Amino acid sequence: MKIIAPLYHHLKNEYDITVLALTIAQPFMSKSGIPYVGFNDFECIKTNESITFGRELVKNIPNDNVVSIAESISYLGASFSDLVTELGCVKLAHEKFIEEGRACLLPTRSLTKIIKQLDIDLVVTTNSPRAERAALIAAKALQIPSICINDNLGFFGGLLDIVENNLATKICVLSETLKGIVLNHSNLSSTDVVVTGSPVFDSLKEQCRTNFSTAKPKVLLADDDLPKTHLRFKGVIAQNENIDIEVREELNRLAKEGKIEVVFRPHPNRVYNYDAYEYCEISKPVEDLNAVLAKVDLVVTANSTVGLEGKCLGLGLVSIEKTVYSTLESYAGYGLATGIIEASELWGAIKIEYSKLNDGRSVELYNGKAVDNIARVIKELLTL
Repeated sequence: MKIIAPLYHHLKNEYDITVLALTIAQPFMSKSGIPYVGFNDFECIKTNESITFGRELVKNIPNDNVVSIAESISYLGASFSDLVTELGCVKLAHEKFIEEGRACLLPTRSLTKIIKQLDIDLVVTTNSPRAERAALIAAKALQIPSICINDNLGFFGGLLDIVENNLATKICVLSETLKGIVLNHSNLSSTDVVVTGSPVFDSLKEQCRTNFSTAKPKVLLADDDLPKTHLRFKGVIAQNENIDIEVREELNRLAKEGKIEVVFRPHPNRVYNYDAYEYCEISKPVEDLNAVLAKVDLVVTANSTVGLEGKCLGLGLVSIEKTVYSTLESYAGYGLATGIIEASELWGAIKIEYSKLNDGRSVELYNGKAVDNIARVIKELLTL
């Protein structure tokens, strides 16, 4: 949603754009002043059977008035109907849905019908795993060019499947390092993978800083729970399950010694008792994040997107490694941060990142503005 919205506004005067907004994306598009269509707008995907399926499935969804019931019925009904067609019978589809939930829905048949009706020349998606992946599969089958914009640094989630199966004509990624990883895991050519950046970060890049603290480093901890095991990837185990607590304690000690100034920023869905860290300032999630980032020099985090936002502003980044989140992918692994495994390594890593700022050696995620970069990729495909 946050990728497509700025891209739409950038391109709307040049192209005839149809935005297919799925369920919870619809209120966001409305607030962003973007016209859209949903599954409920396409009679071609509605059957008596799909509507029956949809009405049954929405019974288990709380009516929060965010998404219309009609849209939920159409989306879930068409998606489940596609699953029935894929598996060959309703019984198997129900069993799979009970076991996997919405993750098993891949409405390729429905997206094929929608794309045909719209008679479009190009499909642009992010790497979300259900309807957007289905749109890429449909576009490929229809021999329509497509662009997949990776929504973050993540690769081993939705993007891996897309590149392994050559589902998109062009892949737009956030950084040169990620481009290299994509090329190593696919038979794509270098021209098929383009470092464009993400429209999500364009506004931050415009505020990129060049002046930093001269007395001592000012550090922001983008804090979150770092569990022993990963909920999604079985077998992924953290090397140090207490690293989150140890990092807080070490940052508090460094602040007490006067080596650094520290701000703790908890994840919006977490509530922590920071009373023991008397030398650290606390930033509550309601406080504007940009205002917080504007007064620090570097970010310490395991996997928070605050780290990327800091990089867009020109800040340093220290990443906590060997957690359940960084085992597969990490900021240090992407060449964007100085990594640590033990809390005792923090001071050394902070000094390294701080010196990069003063020497002008901070790594830039991508050049220019992502909306301009992606617009060039679109123009290239439409003029082939």
